[in-house]
Amino acid sequence: MAQAQKDLDAIRGQYDELKANYDKAQTDHANELLGVQIDNVLAGAKAGLKFKPEFPQAATDTLLAQALTKVRGMNPEFIDDGKGGKRLVFKGEGGEIARDPENHLEPYTAEALLKKELRAMGILDEGRQATGTQTRVPQTTQQQGAVVDLSAARTQQEADNIIHNQLNALGLVRGSKKYQEAYDAAWKDNNVINLPVK
Repeated sequence: MAQAQKDLDAIRGQYDELKANYDKAQTDHANELLGVQIDNVLAGAKAGLKFKPEFPQAATDTLLAQALTKVRGMNPEFIDDGKGGKRLVFKGEGGEIARDPENHLEPYTAEALLKKELRAMGILDEGRQATGTQTRVPQTTQQQGAVVDLSAARTQQEADNIIHNQLNALGLVRGSKKYQEAYDAAWKDNNVINLPVK
């Protein structure tokens, strides 16, 4: 009887281990499948994007990769769309669905989120706006081979982020002389001082 109990305990242990491995494999597979589905949606979202021609391809690729990484990190999840299908949504840190204020507070689409990130980086080409009372003429500055476009900046904080992202993508390191010269030139040429701080 004692041997039978030992054998039974050993079999149960093996079963528990196999089940745990099976459950982990299922979870890993589901996560990989979700990752592939999300990548496919993002690939479609970036397909129609147009970038400003003054930026080198390497810089554009670097900033696009950063934007894609940020969007992927926004807890994407497929949920029921209420029409018998699924839709991809993105969630904030508190688990709430991120909603687009420019689209009647509908959940952000992958394309809208990607455009938002690229617009903040100042590399998205959405066509030149006509000048008027509510529009700004896009300004560029070139210093030490660095082209910086601040047409998307509405505040000093946004301008600072755009300048840093673009100079960083061009290989200029914060703290270096060339970085500081290009930064100062971008700040001055675009009259960033006249923008609201935040």
